Amino acid sequence: LSTALKWLSSGEQVVLVTVLKTWGSSPRPPGSLMVMNHSGKYAGSVSGGCIEQILIERFQTNQLVDSYPAFLKYGVNIQRASELGLPCGGQLLLLIEQLSDQRSIEKLLAEISQGKLIARKVDTNTGAVELLNGKADLELQQTDGEVIKTFGPAWQLFIIGNGQIALQLARMALQ
Repeated sequence: LSTALKWLSSGEQVVLVTVLKTWGSSPRPPGSLMVMNHSGKYAGSVSGGCIEQILIERFQTNQLVDSYPAFLKYGVNIQRASELGLPCGGQLLLLIEQLSDQRSIEKLLAEISQGKLIARKVDTNTGAVELLNGKADLELQQTDGEVIKTFGPAWQLFIIGNGQIALQLARMALQ
């Protein structure tokens, strides 16, 4: 998102693409992000490189979506998968948002840089964005009217057992 902030600061139109769901083979998991601008530059990935060019071309020719936010579903059979470069076919459900609120992105990036979990809630009907305290066990959640994506440090330690060493290690990890 720091790249998106840079583009927004220079007056460019910027779109954020989020993978919401996948079916079949998918190189990128739900929660994966990509930002792109109207000049064809992008950062991040939603499909490992095979759908990104299609999204960019559609965005540049104003054929991506009719209004923001929007959902796009890429579903392919094995024959179409070989054309797009997707292994074994697969489907993606993407959320497409137009970014314009620089302050919201600045706050999100500041919280992440301080090691905090922060959730970005998007009203999928209006596009309104709200930043909330993040929950460690909730990376991505979609309901009928909203999508919540949590940013910040990920789990990095998995302890098995309940002995004295495991207890002390868990206490140290929480500090």
